[in-house]
Amino acid sequence: ETRQDKSTSLSIFNSTLYAATINGVFSFTNNQWNVVTGLTQLTLKLVASDDAMFLLQQNEVKQINRNGIISTYGTTYFFPITDAILGSQNNLLIGFQGRGIASFKNQSWLTYSPNGPVSNNFSSVVIDHDGEIWATSGRNSGFGFYRFNGTSWYNYSTYTDPILKYNDFFAITVSPTNEKLVSSWGAGIALVSKEGKVLRMFDNKNPGLVGVENANYVVSGSVAFDKENNLWVSLYRSSSLDILWKMTPD
Repeated sequence: ETRQDKSTSLSIFNSTLYAATINGVFSFTNNQWNVVTGLTQLTLKLVASDDAMFLLQQNEVKQINRNGIISTYGTTYFFPITDAILGSQNNLLIGFQGRGIASFKNQSWLTYSPNGPVSNNFSSVVIDHDGEIWATSGRNSGFGFYRFNGTSWYNYSTYTDPILKYNDFFAITVSPTNEKLVSSWGAGIALVSKEGKVLRMFDNKNPGLVGVENANYVVSGSVAFDKENNLWVSLYRSSSLDILWKMTPD
């Protein structure tokens, strides 16, 4: 037994049996389980090829070669890893939550996924002046927001636009001039141009929206425009006790 460690996967590599557990990776040698040094965190699955064994963790993949050397496979992962298999050419195909399947080749990721919204959560839906559909994914464990132009979907997240900071977007408003203002839980408001490009964030630094407790965590609620095109923003639990913020067109 591997003590009280819950096993998530088993694999044989280099004539040795390995077990992935919630507390790392163990090898079965000398008739007992021994923890593999340097691999002590939750490991979801083991996938062995002829030359290496891949270890799927929540946000990265490690690999062990035949000499026992451990290294990181690929580069930064922006979505949780769900599964992986070996392809027909002995290449690793990795499944990502909300991102489809990807393989790492020539120092970059190649993704394979059907066109569509990255999530089936729709907390807010609007139609802009050009007839395009915009929607948000929600304030808890969100996946950003999406746009449908009548033919295909485009997804906005910290993966596509790092300026967003978080992916918990839960409400969206269309301005009189067809810009989109997307409210987030923690990062303020994203301003998207009428062409669909993320331009900037309205947050605690600019123009100075006051957030919750430490003032940096800005939760913007409803957004509305008056007849003079002034933008009004409601703030959730602002530490300054100012619950409304007004921004003029200039």
